[in-house]
Amino acid sequence: MDRKEIEAGFKSRLAQVLKDLNENGIKDKEAMWLIGSLAGKIISDAKSKNWVELKSSISQSGFSAMLNELQNQGQKMQEAGNIKAAYAVQAIGTSLVANTMKDKDTKEGGKLLDILIDQSVIFYNSEKSKKN
Repeated sequence: MDRKEIEAGFKSRLAQVLKDLNENGIKDKEAMWLIGSLAGKIISDAKSKNWVELKSSISQSGFSAMLNELQNQGQKMQEAGNIKAAYAVQAIGTSLVANTMKDKDTKEGGKLLDILIDQSVIFYNSEKSKKN
């Protein structure tokens, strides 16, 4: 599979993730909380301000390690039937990979996903502070 085929396949996958998040995900507080929780932990561990900053500053080795970890976590969660957590991992991983694509539409879709992830982190932190 060449780069164009990979990008076309990813573009289709990104479109599906964005469509699903728009139609279903943003209405599901638990899913948004899980995305915010996972992204928030990653951001905190990296000592970044937000998801966009983290993505722009990650090294190639850090990218590879994070992507491998997300793939492993997502697979374990899927196998355990923890679908919403796997959904959160998928959104984060898709955003991470979108940053590597050259297609203009894919980059724009990735930016939309980044905004949703950063908003989910804000939502998660807000909900967490209400409980404390």
